[in-house]
Amino acid sequence: MSSGSVCRLVEKYNDKMKEVLNDELTYYLNKTIKEWVYNINYELEKVEKNLKARQEQEKRMA
Repeated sequence: MSSGSVCRLVEKYNDKMKEVLNDELTYYLNKTIKEWVYNINYELEKVEKNLKARQEQEKRMA
């Protein structure tokens, strides 16, 4: 096997590894972002419920 064909094989391997790693990174970043968004929305809902409860309580006291 010539050194040129070895270089091409190594380049192909490196390109494939970059593709696989990029796909993996994209998958985990998307998963992480979805989890963050879910957690933020959950916390916002809790804040909104607490705010509504306080407003109702203030109305009753007024």
